[in-house]
Amino acid sequence: MLTQDGCRQRQERLRERLAAEGIDAVVLTDHLEIYYFTGVMLSGYPNFYFPACLYLETEGGCWLAAHTDEGEAVLDDRIAYEWHIMYTLNPDPLRKLNAAVSDRLAGQGNASVVGWQKEGLPKVIADTVADGVHVETWVPVDDLLATMH
Repeated sequence: MLTQDGCRQRQERLRERLAAEGIDAVVLTDHLEIYYFTGVMLSGYPNFYFPACLYLETEGGCWLAAHTDEGEAVLDDRIAYEWHIMYTLNPDPLRKLNAAVSDRLAGQGNASVVGWQKEGLPKVIADTVADGVHVETWVPVDDLLATMH
């Protein structure tokens, strides 16, 4: 189990690395990276992968859109999308996640240079982020993240 202090320290190290690379914010979608930086353990219950999106600003806060807002986390904001319809799995969780991300970005400032996980960011989420914060340049951060573990 990760500690909240450890997650805060990892977020601060990430922000330092992003600043050094000239990156304004980062979008993370891998559950392991989300856990590493926030302490939120997103499960695949019931054997189903629910997509999630962590948005972390280099000089600002961070928020998570996911199928749940349960559990302690090092976040400034959490947005939960509806993962079920009367407890039957929703057939389009990525669409639900994207709507939640779009809604949350409505009040977000601009970020012209954004880091992304080349190996896992869905295009629909990338397009929504690009429109929401007016991204001019995308920078892959997979290698940067790998050196932090």
